Amino acid sequence: MKFRKWLPVIVGCVLITVILASYKVHQIRKAIEFGKSFGEPSEVVELATTESSEWQQTITATADVVAVQAVDLTNELGGRVETIDFKAGDQIKQGQLLLKLDTTEEEAQLAAAEADAQLAALALERNQKLAKTGVASEEARDQALAQRNAAVASEDRLKAIISKKTIRAPFDASAGIFELEVGQYLQPNTMISRLVGDTSKVWLDFYLPQRQSSLALGDEISVMLRGEGIKATVIAKDSWVNPRSGNLRYRAEVDNTAGKLYPGTVVTISAPVGEPQTVSRVPMNAVRYDAFGPNLYVLVPAEEGAAEAERAAKRRVTLGPEQDGYVVILSGLEPSDRVAGNGAFKLRDGILVKAVDMAAEDKTADTSEPTTGQ
Repeated sequence: MKFRKWLPVIVGCVLITVILASYKVHQIRKAIEFGKSFGEPSEVVELATTESSEWQQTITATADVVAVQAVDLTNELGGRVETIDFKAGDQIKQGQLLLKLDTTEEEAQLAAAEADAQLAALALERNQKLAKTGVASEEARDQALAQRNAAVASEDRLKAIISKKTIRAPFDASAGIFELEVGQYLQPNTMISRLVGDTSKVWLDFYLPQRQSSLALGDEISVMLRGEGIKATVIAKDSWVNPRSGNLRYRAEVDNTAGKLYPGTVVTISAPVGEPQTVSRVPMNAVRYDAFGPNLYVLVPAEEGAAEAERAAKRRVTLGPEQDGYVVILSGLEPSDRVAGNGAFKLRDGILVKAVDMAAEDKTADTSEPTTGQ
């Protein structure tokens, strides 16, 4: 009896719930239909200008700048400095007297040796005359000859010592800074000054890994100097690979008429590796980055009936060097691909895109612009 009493209430609640649910479903359907009337969202971007170009893979290394002619001037024999006939930074000529050590003792010995040589020469001459007449024996003549030769050798030895203590320039050069004073005693093989010859051409000595050293004689490398690339030509390579480092030594020659490279300095060089490749270049603003690395948005045809003709497709790429606002794409992009440029930051994978070719519009505007005359 109690159930019959509450039955109308239960039926009423169910009816109210059904009515409310039906009304809510109707509202949701209306909202969906209203949303569909707006169409799928899309973004407008500028079409990037993609260029194809030859690209050469390179490897960078450090190189020592070496003078073609350079020597550390030293004294072979010890002695006291008697005269210094040049200054630091002087431009000296080949054969010019640079420094003279004290040779007073050697010069005195040389005078005595010259006198002995003259006396020995006279004795030899007399013995030769006597030997012809039979008065002197051949043995006496031979002894006189040996004494004359010994005297001449002693004279030559002293002249050589004096010459070694008189130091002259071996070639035309620029003298380096030195610290010597007259009266100073120099031990044998003391560093006097560094002489550097003509630097209108200099050498670059550098090492490359064996597996990446495909340079041949005559190939060109680039020297990076304060943002400027200077060309150098490979003129030699070593005959063996360093077994510890696995590197091969090269030498290149570079024109240094402008005097920008100084012997003894270290510069950065860029050397080609392998053969040139044909690659694509895109503006740097077309490249986007996420947690997985660089990517581009390539524009692909949309399905039939879509509001726009293209959709954005995210494409992973491998980047190369940057130059003049463009970046080289080593992999991940085909030459025929259309790439989103300025405005690519608004895109996501699969979104409809309207691409505007600004370069084509600029050309059209230029051709349609009327000309005026006087």
